[in-house]
Amino acid sequence: MSIPHSCRHPRPSIAVLTILLAGLAPTACISTDSSHDREEAVSTALERLDRPSLASNLDDGPEDRSFEWPPEVPLDPDTAVSIAMSRDAMVRRSLVAIDKARAGLAQADRAPNPMIELMIGFPIDGLSGAPAMGMAVQQLTWLWTRPHRLAAADADRQAAILSAGDAVISLDATVRRRHANAVNAERRAELDHEYAVSTAGFLEILEALLDVGEASRIDVDRMLVESNHARVSAEASMSTARLARLELLSAMGIPDADPDFEVIGAAADEEPLPSEELVVDLAATGRLDVAASGFRVLAMEARHGLSETRRLPEVKAALGWNRSYMGRESLLPGGMVTVPVFDDGTPAIAGAEADLRNAALTFLEVRRKAITEARNARERLVRANARRRGYDLTILEPAARAERLARTAYEEGVIDLTVVLMAQRRRIEADRHSLTYHLEEVTANIDLLESVGGSLEVSIEPPSIPERDAERVAGHLTDVGATP
Repeated sequence: MSIPHSCRHPRPSIAVLTILLAGLAPTACISTDSSHDREEAVSTALERLDRPSLASNLDDGPEDRSFEWPPEVPLDPDTAVSIAMSRDAMVRRSLVAIDKARAGLAQADRAPNPMIELMIGFPIDGLSGAPAMGMAVQQLTWLWTRPHRLAAADADRQAAILSAGDAVISLDATVRRRHANAVNAERRAELDHEYAVSTAGFLEILEALLDVGEASRIDVDRMLVESNHARVSAEASMSTARLARLELLSAMGIPDADPDFEVIGAAADEEPLPSEELVVDLAATGRLDVAASGFRVLAMEARHGLSETRRLPEVKAALGWNRSYMGRESLLPGGMVTVPVFDDGTPAIAGAEADLRNAALTFLEVRRKAITEARNARERLVRANARRRGYDLTILEPAARAERLARTAYEEGVIDLTVVLMAQRRRIEADRHSLTYHLEEVTANIDLLESVGGSLEVSIEPPSIPERDAERVAGHLTDVGATP
């Protein structure tokens, strides 16, 4: 008597579903959406720069001309930075690195896909019927390696966020340095043009005096050489100023824009000089690149913990289904274990230890370099500030006064043009040195702010980044009421 059994035995679909649910139960919770991470990176940097309104500029595509700047309007440093934030590609590459790090974090949260194997037999002995076999295999080792993978991926995500913020701060400093250099070059060109016009005027006067016999040919030739030298220098200074504007446009992300525009400097803020102790503390703890390097150490620590799991056996759970020639079906639960006999994980652990030591040494190197840069920038600022003040008071003002007295004396007929020319040359040279010291002071101040993390108002503590979230990746999981 045959026994009906087709409706009583488990079907292969049930076995496969069981394995899939077992693998998916703790996974698919971390989102691949990196928008919050991007916002965190941008806000962290812009708050330090006190320019939170620039966040929308970073949403623009770098190939779009979305900025508002008519060339006839003088370009100030804040406008230059705003345009750069809308156009720069390097910052956007650092934001793309956040996307990749977020994807890596989401990937670390996923379980390995199950393996399904199906086999159908064909009789070769003339009997009727055909056997069928199926098996589903799910790796279980992932369960106890998951915490290490998540910790490493999350540390990479936090490091990417801080690195992107540091890129924003670096862009701001780069554009401001280029702008300050362009302003300085334009003022030097104005000085050289002024001297060229003045010497040309003196040459005309001497030539007129030569015609009436009141000047010698030697005086005229000497003035001719001086005038030609001033003219050539003025032309070179104009070219240098144009080159500085080209470099500024490149930093702003619009290298193809018209360089014939005017630049104006920002109003000088007389802020008290920070103490060296404050500068050292800010550089050692508040800089975003230093904090990013610290998170990379944490990532290496997590990967070192992951390498130690290589000493444990790799375990896979299996569930097989079999149907015989007689129509009987059966379930075959089982497991597979890879015993670490030949490869006990020692090489992987040694490599992870080396990577961890390298990350720790890199962090130490980055931290020391940050402190060195900050102290050097502060010292340069102290030197430039003292030299600029002293030069303006003790040299620039007396030189300008001497020129005014020489012109007055010449108009009264007391001295000749040679004395006036010498006084003007000294005043022009003093103005050039003063511009050099002003540029050094402005640049040193920009370097100092960048070297301490963007602002002297930053709290002396490591930057904090929000922990990883548990948002859904697939909306349909939430729709059907699935829980991770």
